[in-house]
Amino acid sequence: MELWKMASANMLDFMVVGPSGDPVTDFSKLTRDQAAALQEITVDDYMDGRGKEAREVRKVKFKLADKGTAIMNIARLFGWIIEKQERKVIDDLDGLSLEELEAIADGREEEFRRSRDAGGGIGKRSPPLKRVA
Repeated sequence: MELWKMASANMLDFMVVGPSGDPVTDFSKLTRDQAAALQEITVDDYMDGRGKEAREVRKVKFKLADKGTAIMNIARLFGWIIEKQERKVIDDLDGLSLEELEAIADGREEEFRRSRDAGGGIGKRSPPLKRVA
């Protein structure tokens, strides 16, 4: 959910267009979900000018979390992207019997390897499954 909040954040959630057409930050209606996308806020108060001409200025800068990274992390989380290392694991499992896959899934991988190395039953490679188109 946090990744989705970062990926779906929009600058208009944090600002409004002022009367002069300039952007004005407005956090008054900010929800907790919207705030999850904020990575950094900097508020700088200072005086501009001197004497009677001086005026108070507040400069607000905010930075949202990186949308691209959040989107890529979501894609990896749901398996939409397979890394090379993960592909190798998938290729290593290709051709194993259901019994062998269950042994690995149940955390009995060491038993599987010992049996295979000894030429026993559980570790014998079965022929790969034929894919039906």
